[in-house]
Amino acid sequence: MPDTQENFIGNATELEIRASEEDVGRYLDNRVDSLSKVVRSNTKLREEIKSEVVRAVNGMFLLAELHLSSLQGKFSPKDLRRALERLPTGSTAYDEMYKAAMERIGSQANTEVFSKKILAWITCSRQPLTTSELRHALAVEVGETDFDQENLSEVDDVVASDEKAEAAAEALIFMTESWTYIDVKDTHGKTPLEWAAMKRQDAVIKVLPENGANADSRDAYYMTPLSLTAEKGQEALVSLLLATEGVDVDSRDVNRSMPLYYAAKSGHATVFSMLLATGKVDIHAENGNWQTPAQAAVEMGHTNIVEQPLSIGEFHGNSRNEAGETPLIRAVRRRQENPVKLLLTVDEIHVDLRGHPDRTPLSLAAEDGLEAIAKLLIEKGKADVNLKDRHNRTPLLLAAWNGHEAVVRLLLGSGLAHVDARDRAGRTPLLHVIDDGLEAIFKLLLATGKAGIDIPDASGLTPLLMAAYQGHRSIVRLLLETGQVDVDAKDSGGRTPSLWAVMKLNEPVIRLLLEYGTETNVRARDSQTPLSVTGENEAITKMLLAAAATNKYNPGQIPAPLPFQRGHETVVQLMLPHKICVEANLDSSNSSPSWATEYNDMVKLQLATGKFDIDAKDHDGSTLLLYASRHGHEAIVKLLLATGVVDIGTTDNSGRTPLSCAVEGGHEPIVKLLVATGKANSFAGSPRT
Repeated sequence: MPDTQENFIGNATELEIRASEEDVGRYLDNRVDSLSKVVRSNTKLREEIKSEVVRAVNGMFLLAELHLSSLQGKFSPKDLRRALERLPTGSTAYDEMYKAAMERIGSQANTEVFSKKILAWITCSRQPLTTSELRHALAVEVGETDFDQENLSEVDDVVASDEKAEAAAEALIFMTESWTYIDVKDTHGKTPLEWAAMKRQDAVIKVLPENGANADSRDAYYMTPLSLTAEKGQEALVSLLLATEGVDVDSRDVNRSMPLYYAAKSGHATVFSMLLATGKVDIHAENGNWQTPAQAAVEMGHTNIVEQPLSIGEFHGNSRNEAGETPLIRAVRRRQENPVKLLLTVDEIHVDLRGHPDRTPLSLAAEDGLEAIAKLLIEKGKADVNLKDRHNRTPLLLAAWNGHEAVVRLLLGSGLAHVDARDRAGRTPLLHVIDDGLEAIFKLLLATGKAGIDIPDASGLTPLLMAAYQGHRSIVRLLLETGQVDVDAKDSGGRTPSLWAVMKLNEPVIRLLLEYGTETNVRARDSQTPLSVTGENEAITKMLLAAAATNKYNPGQIPAPLPFQRGHETVVQLMLPHKICVEANLDSSNSSPSWATEYNDMVKLQLATGKFDIDAKDHDGSTLLLYASRHGHEAIVKLLLATGVVDIGTTDNSGRTPLSCAVEGGHEPIVKLLVATGKANSFAGSPRT
């Protein structure tokens, strides 16, 4: 502004106003990302641009914006650096940059030229190009013999706006005057129109059909552009395609799914309405999975779509899919509360229709703990709370078994649920919660006063037996405190709560049962008693002995206590003063009398009691001496012979004697010991010698 400046010559003070390099730099930091992708991904290039622009503007702030704008449309590092070299400086810079900016705004030529280059390569290549191949093709410079990596562009920069897409579409049409390739398909079977639909390029979708592109072209999965746009909810594109002559509104893909189905499943209510309004779609048509559009909307929770067929009376509420499940069942399975609420307003819907495998909606909601949905089904749908599935499980049993306390409260609160309904195994809800130790739900069921607290299942397990078996002390106490349970109830194997507690070595439960007077001398069908299974647990042994446990049994019928069998000398010493019967069980199922042959000290202890039946036989007629001779336990044979009372001539059921067993086993030292007694027989009624 020289003319204006002349008016102030003389008394005026001149002050130069200019932006500092730091201010310009901060401004550029915030604006440089508006350039192409190659700049955003290249830190070194960003700094070069910032440095060159700061140098060129020389403190003139507006010039920084004009310089930055001039770099738009440069897609490779090489093009950007060339532009930086040509940035004008000095007093004429403003005029030059302003003029250039106006020209860019008017033409956007750089983008159009680049778009045409892309389409030229795509159209003229002999095979489909990958993104990497296309980038390298675009970087080739006419007249250059060397490939310059700096000339690589980011293709994403060219397809980022509708204006560019429209320019690209126009260029494609210009370059394919014969229209031979306008419906060309790539390796996925997709045409340019289908790709435009997938990428939401409405400008391309508008141009291509107008110039002969097939609006019903199908990809490898037989999906049309209309199906693709309906699935993505692209209302404007759907409208364009619907306005295209000859479009099949009800086209089917390989799964027999149609555009209406995709709109319904994806929750695009406006697109669904647009397709429905054509009058050319079958709203009840099933796809390959026997699913209608309305069923898909229910399953996905799209109530705004379900409302549309409902409003025109075109919703089949009791229809079934390939698994035999109704829309209501699918909504429950997918935990879709709002669709459930909507469906329950339809009079024709049967709330108790069963799906696979023989499950009602309420049964499914109870099993999964869906309190809100279960409440809707009971209160609004009047669902039957006692219907059983194929395993005889009621909703209450399923809710209790899976630990869903809120649903249990809901079902009990209805006043209709059968508290003692049994499943196929004969188990009630109470037995199931005891099995899993669900104390809170146990208390809820107990508080009803309707739960059978002494009802056994098919294996004879009562609630107390189950609690003792699983070791749930607090539940054992609650049951005992009712005064209505049999503390010595037996299961199918004859085991009592106390026997189970001892077998599990659960001291707190044993102590509790003893407080309530449990019998300590009971015998199970396999002849086990509490004392016979104590193992090496001294504390439990002392408790049982203090309660006068005696391990009573008939000789040869039940096992000797485990402490004797397993060599727990300390526990054996506890038992002996109490005159515990210690005869060995010779039942082969317990590998007896093998236990004695493995623990010499135990044999000594038992022999010392004077109560041990040294010649007791098992079911095969074997005695301890026969067993020791057969298996070569020399030390045991010596102990037994030293008693002077063992029957050396005894025979088993096959007529074998200790001597014949030792000979047969090749145990020479034992043969010598037996022969030395002068009482040994090598044969006694058996063909063996």
